Amino acid sequence: MFQSTDSRAHFSLMLSEVLDDIGVNERNMKKGRRVFLLIETMQTMTRKSFGFNNILYILGSRSEGTTTIGLESDSDILFCSNDANVIQDRSEWEEGKVNYFMIQDENTTPGYCFLQLFQNDKPLPGTIIPDGYHMTDRRGRILLKNTINTMLDMRVNETREGPSICTQGPHGFNDLDYVLAYPCKSWPKSASGWLERHRISRWPTQDMRRDAASTCCFVVPTGSKAACKFQAPLICTTYGSALASASIGLKHPVSPQALVWLLDGFDSDTSSGRLKLASVFYSEGDMEKTEIILRQTESQFHSFPVSPFCGCRYTMPRPPEATAEFGRFCNKQNEDFVKDIIAFCVRFLKQEINCVPHELQYEMFRSTPDDIKHNNQAKDFWMDLAVVDSLPFLYFLQYKVYRHLHRYKDKKKLLINLQTP
Repeated sequence: MFQSTDSRAHFSLMLSEVLDDIGVNERNMKKGRRVFLLIETMQTMTRKSFGFNNILYILGSRSEGTTTIGLESDSDILFCSNDANVIQDRSEWEEGKVNYFMIQDENTTPGYCFLQLFQNDKPLPGTIIPDGYHMTDRRGRILLKNTINTMLDMRVNETREGPSICTQGPHGFNDLDYVLAYPCKSWPKSASGWLERHRISRWPTQDMRRDAASTCCFVVPTGSKAACKFQAPLICTTYGSALASASIGLKHPVSPQALVWLLDGFDSDTSSGRLKLASVFYSEGDMEKTEIILRQTESQFHSFPVSPFCGCRYTMPRPPEATAEFGRFCNKQNEDFVKDIIAFCVRFLKQEINCVPHELQYEMFRSTPDDIKHNNQAKDFWMDLAVVDSLPFLYFLQYKVYRHLHRYKDKKKLLINLQTP
């Protein structure tokens, strides 16, 4: 039985309207992509501040904005090591990096390769096996073993599937797959045919193929595998607070540059950007300015129903995106409205230590040397941060400020707020 062209067009329009009603539209797709791009930036910057030289990429339908609620799509987290460099020509060799020469010959399956270790000081094949992750083949070449994926630590609640470590997220959170990757600046020569092949269809377009050819690719271990406007201001407040901390540590006034960065992130959400600035003023000893900002921040919590959100750990039983009210706001309103109903946690890096009340500074040193050896770098990064939910931190700062200002009745009221669950 066949349908007429008009019937198919009518059905297509109806389906498009249904998809739009549940949020599958271009606007939300672009919003989702911006969210994950900025999450990548935040996570990469955080890891760099701890001395990890890698870039984090989030792949999959969630970051592409092509999934819907109920599909429970997972996220693929790619850790790209900047210490490594995969080359296909000796001219691509870089001094100071761990260089690997890509080998694709009669012994490799299409889409796969061997990685031959090169020397660090000159573009010649390596001669010494550096560790247990390398081996010598029959030709005497030092090759990287496929077991390199074991460099990613695995905890009790995680499983290894092919090249990835899989973590099942608790209720309300998606599953995560972690994969180690090495960057290759040029496309594999074996893939050049895909770029040059004549196509009857218009996809991928010539522009898409040109863009693809100009970007790098990733080499991963073999095996089979089963924020948008919110995040950018957080980068500003973190950077501004780190600058302010450096000034306070030197007994200097907070620089105008630091204040500019802090003010750029002031309106990040209901509270976290404001509380970062208030904490800076408190640490500098300006109780009057601190009190004004805290009072303004408290009023934000009374304007709309505010949902707290913390992405440091899987500890929230009902994240805001899982509630019907929050979902309705996100679908019908723009980001400027959504930020008024969400309260991020307040994170302080060690570089911001002089802008943190001393009671919280101890949180930055909770890991013992033995803990550090066994911590999962990808998921335990928050262990060396001072992290606190916005509302308790607001009450805590108000309590300390009122004590300094000798406002004892207000201080007693804040003590009750802190004790109320």
